[in-house]
Amino acid sequence: MVPALLRLGPIHSVLDVGCGVGAFLAEFLRSGVREAIGIEGEWIRSAPIAIPNESIAIADLRQRFDLGRTFDMVLCLEVAEHLEADFAGGLIESIVRHGDLIAFGAGVPSQGGTHHVNLRWPDFWAGQFRRKGFDCFDAVRPVLARNPRVSKHYAQNLLVYARRGSDAHRRLMRTGTFVAGHVPFVVHAWPHPVLARFMNHLPPEVREYVYLHYRTRWRRFLPASIRYYM
Repeated sequence: MVPALLRLGPIHSVLDVGCGVGAFLAEFLRSGVREAIGIEGEWIRSAPIAIPNESIAIADLRQRFDLGRTFDMVLCLEVAEHLEADFAGGLIESIVRHGDLIAFGAGVPSQGGTHHVNLRWPDFWAGQFRRKGFDCFDAVRPVLARNPRVSKHYAQNLLVYARRGSDAHRRLMRTGTFVAGHVPFVVHAWPHPVLARFMNHLPPEVREYVYLHYRTRWRRFLPASIRYYM
């Protein structure tokens, strides 16, 4: 994933909001990024981490935060769904304060997982970013979806946002990946690539309906041995 994100560059500094043990940041450093900083909750103090301790700032992501500087890229990957809906606006406000180029992905309805309390379709988050002056670009999902080493949920949910008028926005406009209007949910976490291609040809609202009802209703009628993989 990191090489795909670095192609959006130049990227010399990265902030990872909800960085966990710092796996992404460690890979950015190995790839030549000069500075990689993470933000994580109190639990990280007692966890084994992949980057130096001083590279992680401790913060409650339910509260607005400000490091007093900007970065070439800000990540927030599969984090926002863990925060209650009341905190969504504050999280986005804090993220955009720190850079013009954002790589953001969050769990979709019925995705499942631990403490997933705010599962939303991508269009919801795109609306949050648009209100802060950012446009959406589908610049990395097609690349990630072709790589079997990438988690399907990253390949399904990760979108890129750039501040209008910034250098990052001008670069991304040249890629032809600008998303005007509804931001489609793209199916990759699906049992078979042929079914995924079929789903992705459906209108976005139909696609979301089918995926949601498959995950919440129809899936339980499959044999357990098959349901495990779907």
